[in-house]
Amino acid sequence: MAAVLDDVLTLADGRRLGFRVRGDRSAVPILHFHGQPGSRLEADIYPDDLLEAVGVRVVSYDRPGMGASDLIDARDMVDDLPDAIALLDHLGIGRAGVIGVSAGGPWAFAFAATYPDRVIGLVPTSASGPYDEASEPWMHDDDIEEMRDLRTSGADAMLAGYEGARARMLEDIDAELARWFEDFPASERAWATTGFGQAVFRADMQAALAAGARGWLRGTEVRALPWSFDPSAIRCPVHAFHGDRDSLERLDNLERVLARIPGASVTVYPGGDHIAPLMHPEALLEAAIAT
Repeated sequence: MAAVLDDVLTLADGRRLGFRVRGDRSAVPILHFHGQPGSRLEADIYPDDLLEAVGVRVVSYDRPGMGASDLIDARDMVDDLPDAIALLDHLGIGRAGVIGVSAGGPWAFAFAATYPDRVIGLVPTSASGPYDEASEPWMHDDDIEEMRDLRTSGADAMLAGYEGARARMLEDIDAELARWFEDFPASERAWATTGFGQAVFRADMQAALAAGARGWLRGTEVRALPWSFDPSAIRCPVHAFHGDRDSLERLDNLERVLARIPGASVTVYPGGDHIAPLMHPEALLEAAIAT
């Protein structure tokens, strides 16, 4: 069984940052940016024996308002990144592979562009592209509607809806996950709702939403902002993984980001939805430390 450190770091401004480290301290570190809603426990998608086989340890942390991390007002995602740097410094880590899953993808892109000397390789996984107004041609209709509502009505007007979604999830997580994934391909649905993924997602949702829905909504506020960083500044190897039928994050939105990064590539799973890349964790880990 992999060594586990699950703890809270007090940041320079007094905020608490929940974090988790799994794997041998001598192994190559990988920094995992979770999805939304999500928490540091999402990184348990990498089985213990796989960490040892690949020779890595995985560091994950809760973004503000999620899990054990204190909430702060929404801000540019680049301004969130010193939290990750403080964690790596606390753990004595210089460079790490970086994986960004789903809505965690933009933070991972931002990290690689802003702190290129700290990144071995970047692996966007079922990753979101930009969600600002100019990106609407590459977004799913539901996301366009949500972002328009946010810009028109403001976050406070949307909080009740998020709290309702949180309550439904925590009332019966397994039933809600089954509803989320009911239209996914059978193999993905089974992995996420009855297989290995179910236990991970169950714990992840419980941790992510324990303190309320405001952190979840904050993530949406941040994602609605135009990216302030330039993906072309990324200099590490970049290899993405994505399903060509991803119903949550469109492949073409990701591809237009990758087109701006020198040498970036993508593995596309034919017929794959949002879960398909997560079913291949070895590929994700290996790509993150490839040089």
